[in-house]
Amino acid sequence: MPLLCTTITEAYSLALWQLTEPAAECRQLLEAARPGFLFPDHLRGEKRQREFAATRLLLHALLGEVPEVNYTSGGRPFLALDHHHISLSHSAALAAVILSPYPVGIDTEQTTRQVDPIAPRFLSDAEMKWTSQSPNPQQARIFCWSAKETIYKMIDQPGTDFKTGIHLPPTPMTDRGMITVTFTRNQVPHPAHLHFLFSGNNVVTWCVYPPGNPLKDPPENKYDLDETCFKGMKNDP
Repeated sequence: MPLLCTTITEAYSLALWQLTEPAAECRQLLEAARPGFLFPDHLRGEKRQREFAATRLLLHALLGEVPEVNYTSGGRPFLALDHHHISLSHSAALAAVILSPYPVGIDTEQTTRQVDPIAPRFLSDAEMKWTSQSPNPQQARIFCWSAKETIYKMIDQPGTDFKTGIHLPPTPMTDRGMITVTFTRNQVPHPAHLHFLFSGNNVVTWCVYPPGNPLKDPPENKYDLDETCFKGMKNDP
């Protein structure tokens, strides 16, 4: 389960891990990082144990310790003894963690995941149009799903409708990039910078929302991710 990268900026700390090892090896790594650590009783399956271990090991890479992660009644993770905002995500191939003093969200998805049948439920008419005109509509739509998941996590407003409450501009499916998205909170639109990476059969999206003027900071200074982050990463089977 190789650590792909850790990236620390003034605005956030981000880490990615490629999921390769079986759950037993993941447990050993986690127990070495925090002796005596006990897995929650409800984590019975191989997949869930591996994902759980990966996100805690990523936190160890960023914080130098394996902290306790608690969850709100709505399922939002938080660190009991730390002021950072936190967001976690995992797909079959990747685990991702982001920490920030500001509201934050992260999501990772496999681009082979099929969302076309449900696309009209989470894409606006304009988004349906531009994704249909993309050279790879399926990739564009899984990107949109990931981006909206990220924004939903960041704004922490239960009930936000993906189709009407989060809007994405036409976006070229380049290896990496940044777009300005708009979300609605209390019937007021708010802009935010959203960043994305494609590598292998994976997409990662993340967003940090500083208070006041969230677009004031040049992205090249505040939100740059190490170019070598995904170097050598293999495509998913």
